[in-house]
Amino acid sequence: MSFQLQVSEIEKAREIAHCTLRTIDFREEQEKLNVWIALLNLENVYGTDESLELTFKDAACHNNSIHLRLAAILDQSEKFQRAEEQFKKTGKKFGQSSKVWTLFSEFYFQRDEAEQAVSYL
Repeated sequence: MSFQLQVSEIEKAREIAHCTLRTIDFREEQEKLNVWIALLNLENVYGTDESLELTFKDAACHNNSIHLRLAAILDQSEKFQRAEEQFKKTGKKFGQSSKVWTLFSEFYFQRDEAEQAVSYL
């Protein structure tokens, strides 16, 4: 994927990711997660909002931890509004998880929005 992106072959990189996901054994959950994360990063940088959303929905069917990963990807790429929306969706889906709320509050604290952060603790 990395090589294909270096030579601006974005569609080829997508094909490689999807092929890899089909061939990795289902027991290799961490390896599949790594490919999903790479694919989300690819869609975030080179794709559209729709392609990112479709990729996320596909990834979420296979791995629950991808929800927080997408929020982190959006945060790192300074798409703060979308990251906040993703944290809210994740909080609704996994409301019992302290990790979700801790990371969501951390997201607000990093932006000096302490009042928002405290409201989610």
